[in-house]
Amino acid sequence: MNESKVGCQILNYNDSENVIRQIDRIKKFNIFEFIVVVDNDSTDNSYDLLQKMYKNDERVYILRTKMNGGYGFGQNFGLKYIYKNLKVKYILIVNPDVQFDANCLKKQLRVAEEKNAAIVSSTQRINHKRVNAPAWKIPNIREWIFSETRLRKKFNTFHYTNDHFVPKVSKVECVRGAMFLVDISKFMSVGGYDTNMFLYGEETLIGFKMKKGGYSTYILNDEYYDHRVASSINKNVSELEQCKALHHSKLIFFRDYLKANPFKILIASTIFKMIELKVRVITRRKLK
Repeated sequence: MNESKVGCQILNYNDSENVIRQIDRIKKFNIFEFIVVVDNDSTDNSYDLLQKMYKNDERVYILRTKMNGGYGFGQNFGLKYIYKNLKVKYILIVNPDVQFDANCLKKQLRVAEEKNAAIVSSTQRINHKRVNAPAWKIPNIREWIFSETRLRKKFNTFHYTNDHFVPKVSKVECVRGAMFLVDISKFMSVGGYDTNMFLYGEETLIGFKMKKGGYSTYILNDEYYDHRVASSINKNVSELEQCKALHHSKLIFFRDYLKANPFKILIASTIFKMIELKVRVITRRKLK
């Protein structure tokens, strides 16, 4: 593998308009050896449209899964293809609704090479405002259960203090998944995403896997990317379904990775059901 080479992967689900906009923008950077789009078995005409649009472009690969197995399933599908067939060291995983410039990516690549990092990300902005938690520590069971409740401030100990993000580059455990550079060999060596997690929670799991594998993750505090949060998700998945998907992922993480006993799983499940009931009630009120 040539360490100077980098590819890009974009996951699509019924969001071809944003995918096309993203491809046409980042192709101008002249950094990527290729751009792989994984269509996660879209229910609209996304795949056919993308195939037609880029059929004569040797740098753009349009793949399609046989089913929509979720975010991690789609990402793993593309990364396995890249690892087997395209032979580069680094892959930028980026959402269709993210914007970044070439300099941001170049700095991430430089840090990845200097630090021998598994993952390097930049700081996320929403509406041009820096997010409160661009990176976080791997939470324990109690912290992640209560992070959605009124007790979240008391159990918010898995977030870094602001001082941690003062240097230009910080070593962290978990970063946001909308845009990050990954060493594909390291990523594959830890097994990639857990395909049992359909949506949400993947960032914490990847952080856990990388740390357990002895790999490092870094974030650039002076470089930013802008994200229109969940613009593609919100039009396909209801708020309640998103809430349930997050809780499903958390329970998988507790059971399979933190090895929580059945009693702790029961407590977590009960609290999550209460949260989902509240979301259901609020949603019904909005519809009236």
